[in-house]
Amino acid sequence: MTTFNRSTIFFLFLNTIIINEMVAFAAFQVSSSVKPMFYQRKLSSSSDTSTSTTLHLQSIPSTHSSTVLSYKNTDDDDDNSVKEVVIKKKRRVVSSTPIKNLFAVDTMEDYAEFMEQHKTDLVVIRFFAPWCKACASIAPSYNRLARRHPEAFFLDIACTAKNTHLYEGLNVPYVPYGHIYNSDDLIDEMKMSKSNWKVFEAAVLDMIRGYCNLDDYEKRQETISFSF
Repeated sequence: MTTFNRSTIFFLFLNTIIINEMVAFAAFQVSSSVKPMFYQRKLSSSSDTSTSTTLHLQSIPSTHSSTVLSYKNTDDDDDNSVKEVVIKKKRRVVSSTPIKNLFAVDTMEDYAEFMEQHKTDLVVIRFFAPWCKACASIAPSYNRLARRHPEAFFLDIACTAKNTHLYEGLNVPYVPYGHIYNSDDLIDEMKMSKSNWKVFEAAVLDMIRGYCNLDDYEKRQETISFSF
């Protein structure tokens, strides 16, 4: 009976040690996977091993628009101050978010109703064909423009055999093609190919800003003339 109790105690003790080791290993794995708030690294010069620079990279949450990098040259006795460099992050619009100011119509009635509802607004229209590869290639740029400028309204009109009276009535010569309306007036129209996208985008931005860039005027006029 005494031998049994000693064996039981021994195995319980052994199990306790194993469990503690497993818990310690799991805690180490979790701690090693967490990104530290800052780290310190020494960079040694290849020519002089006594020269080193200490870097501190402060990790800032993703909601902030910048990261602070502070550094100090430890071999410089005259200047022991810590210098900081701010690295700005470019804000990006998430492509998965719905585009609330982008609409689509395919009939003359829907087009007339939309334009009536937005007769005092800036309206940008893209004419395209479902089978057109050039139209598909410009769609991401057009959608990105709509996301970045919620103050304007963007409209997609698919040119098909069922609505020829719609795009022919609006004098659309080919696709992809664009119209820019302001207060129900046609302000500008031009092709929307990849090679001409910058010109079209500049024309839209001119209307949003309320002024025109003279550097693009001659190029834009040449492009519009060529389109016709």
